[in-house]
Amino acid sequence: MSTSTLSSILDQTLSTPTAFNLQPYHVLLVSTPAQKELLKPAMLGGRVCDSNLTAIFLSDLEPSKRIPRILDLETASKSRTPDYLVHLPLSASFFTGEGGHLSNLLKAGALSTLSPSKPVPHPGTVEGWANKNTGMAAMTYILACESAGYATCAMEGFDAERVKIAFNIPDRYAIPMMIATGLSDDGEADKVKSTPRLEKEETVFFGGFGQTGALEDMYDDKQT
Repeated sequence: MSTSTLSSILDQTLSTPTAFNLQPYHVLLVSTPAQKELLKPAMLGGRVCDSNLTAIFLSDLEPSKRIPRILDLETASKSRTPDYLVHLPLSASFFTGEGGHLSNLLKAGALSTLSPSKPVPHPGTVEGWANKNTGMAAMTYILACESAGYATCAMEGFDAERVKIAFNIPDRYAIPMMIATGLSDDGEADKVKSTPRLEKEETVFFGGFGQTGALEDMYDDKQT
């Protein structure tokens, strides 16, 4: 993979929208034979050593530490209102789920009390929040690679603790996913046989859970 192609793929990956624009992830690229050998003992399987490179996605479990940097960027870009910037630290800290189990229980109790009278989002754990946002970036990476003609294989069969030790990754980060990327020996993207998928009628509902129908009947005015 050329550096210009990889740079373009990473630019697209880093453009992924995230909650509060906190961008709570890093991408660790593993490409040399020595780096692949370090990664290999942590894998339960997968195409790590055969691929051109593997992108290890790290999700930040302490996203509040990113707020000062994001505030600087938002202030310099002048893309947000002053009111938004004032409330960003408190809002972001509340909804990311950071703060521990007891804090989250108290939040959940307060929000459940408010829910009957007004709509309120219910934050989950910080790991769930960080992995969700990181997962969107990982999906952007996959699509960008595929658009550039490179095959990808998303993997979760690995020992995260071994990966952290091998690459000096702080405990602050979780590793929700890594993605093997590259071409086959003949220089073409691997042609992976499509796996079976559930029918739309089994997975897509209209207007209520379990309600199915024809796509043509989705809109009252029959718009296209």
